[in-house]
Amino acid sequence: MPKQFYTLSFLFAHLFIQCQSPTNEDTALPYDFDNPNKVLDLGNDLREISGLAWWNTDTLVAIEDERGDLYFLSTSTGKVLLKTEFEDDGDYEGIAVKDRTVYVLRSDGDVYKVEEPLSDDPDTDKNETDLSKSHDTEGLFYDKDRDLLLIACKAEEDDYYGYRTVFGLTPDDKDIERKPFLLIDEEDLIERLHIRYGNRLGSSFKPSGLARHPQNGDLYVLSAANSLLAVFDENQDMKEILRLSYPHTNQMEGICFAPDGTLFISSEGGTGKIAVFKKYMDE
Repeated sequence: MPKQFYTLSFLFAHLFIQCQSPTNEDTALPYDFDNPNKVLDLGNDLREISGLAWWNTDTLVAIEDERGDLYFLSTSTGKVLLKTEFEDDGDYEGIAVKDRTVYVLRSDGDVYKVEEPLSDDPDTDKNETDLSKSHDTEGLFYDKDRDLLLIACKAEEDDYYGYRTVFGLTPDDKDIERKPFLLIDEEDLIERLHIRYGNRLGSSFKPSGLARHPQNGDLYVLSAANSLLAVFDENQDMKEILRLSYPHTNQMEGICFAPDGTLFISSEGGTGKIAVFKKYMDE
């Protein structure tokens, strides 16, 4: 049989497999994750954005891994509107906002409360929580309805083998609530992922950021590992698991929502970017 026939057969088979590969178009979530409405280019100076939070009508606040600075960013251009130092450099992995107070999470579980963050000399107080470096804490979100800081742990804890944990911390308390706020069954999650996409994807989910949808209460949890997004309803049941394959959602570390449901996802590596997804339908 001619060599050209084998080549054409391979190409057609490859195209057929590609056509049969699942996409994110059939998700019940109200976003087109394959096509962000906008991508904010933050440049080389902010290529390690590790946490993102909503500040006000036209401003986000972010932190960069290894720098003790807060960055206030334009929601339309990504331009740095203000930069303030809150602490010495360190491995900072999450950020949250309560009213006009900023909370910053370090990878060893310490939480920094930053008051007057817009001033030249913010007032910073460190809470050394019961969590430690072994938990590898990566995501932080302020849950307004519950008055609770949610802390996502990337590492698996001995007491909860097979699960990824999200702990709660009341903002003015020192002690973590030892019963996890959310347990993510990693085996179940990966099984659902493989049913959707096939076994070619990885077999781990390591939370790197989280935020609650302001309109329906769903909790969105990112995993930079394997570029995954898991969504849990208010009963903490898993509602959706997706792989976000768009180039600007690789190494996802930061996530937040605007009050109207617009979703912002930041990525580490290369030049810093924030992908912006606007709702295209009501749920």
